[in-house]
Amino acid sequence: MKNTSTRVVYDYWDKLRGHRAAPERGDIEPGALRNVLQDTFVLENGPIGPVFRLAGTRLCALFGGELKARPFVALWPDVEAQGDVRRLADIVMDESAGAVAGFTAETAGGATIALELLLLPLRHRGRTHVRLLGALSP
Repeated sequence: MKNTSTRVVYDYWDKLRGHRAAPERGDIEPGALRNVLQDTFVLENGPIGPVFRLAGTRLCALFGGELKARPFVALWPDVEAQGDVRRLADIVMDESAGAVAGFTAETAGGATIALELLLLPLRHRGRTHVRLLGALSP
């Protein structure tokens, strides 16, 4: 984990879960993440895969608008990359284990930007495979 946002979100998640595989969604207090909230998001797993429930302001600005209700994989324009990201999210939920990945993105102006992605499982009302906590930061 290279980015501060990634480390802060992971450390908070790890503290909350204790001896459990994943903490409850209700355990998350946004104020505890206030310094990195702009890079964080919560996904809800649905029939089409993970969809944004919440997304930080810097993340929304990075992708040019509100992300709420958008499919997570839509951030990747390439169909093959979308499949890879969907499989990564499935693995995080299936294994109840976090994942960190590095990506290179291209801006509208053609410049490249390095991004770090963190995906962490959350339980929701005792159920698994429902929510994910994440961070995506340059």
